[in-house]
Amino acid sequence: MLDNLDFLRDPAFNMQKPPHFFLAVSFIALLMGACASPPVKQADPVATAAPVVPYEVEQTKGVVQVRLLKVERATAFTSQNVAGALPGKLYAVQTLGASLLVEALGEEPITNWNFGGLDITIGNRPFQFNGRAGAIRSPSSGEVPESCNRQRSEVVEDNCRPAPNQTGPISWKFETGFNGHSETFTFENIPQN
Repeated sequence: MLDNLDFLRDPAFNMQKPPHFFLAVSFIALLMGACASPPVKQADPVATAAPVVPYEVEQTKGVVQVRLLKVERATAFTSQNVAGALPGKLYAVQTLGASLLVEALGEEPITNWNFGGLDITIGNRPFQFNGRAGAIRSPSSGEVPESCNRQRSEVVEDNCRPAPNQTGPISWKFETGFNGHSETFTFENIPQN
């Protein structure tokens, strides 16, 4: 950069340049000094995030095993269960969704899958439903751990509309299984972001 500007003080140099030249050179030197300052360090979002803690995602009862895949808040674009919805219009609706993998253990042929008895609390308060949608589907390859039998598994997805301002850890109690083998499972204190 311009470490030594002593040549500007030399009378022979000063006589040859018009006065506005010195203003321009001074401004450039000032600007270069400002640009040479060290950059401001931004906070690392990963370092400032809450610590990640282990969570037991698998439970087995009888011949039914479940694995919690995800619990998340999202925005869905829908008109289902929206009061006063106009035909053909979609609305941004806050949802709470959960996905779990259900596996039928043993060799008994599967004739049907069961899911029901949903009970959710958020922050130790009962979940207030504003509408619900769910689905049972075959698992994708990324969702099935190697120890799981993909031919004897299904993914259950459940999406609910929570009342506004429901925050805190989530507890999710439900009944699931296959044929006549329904079991009740509870996942407690699921952290939410």
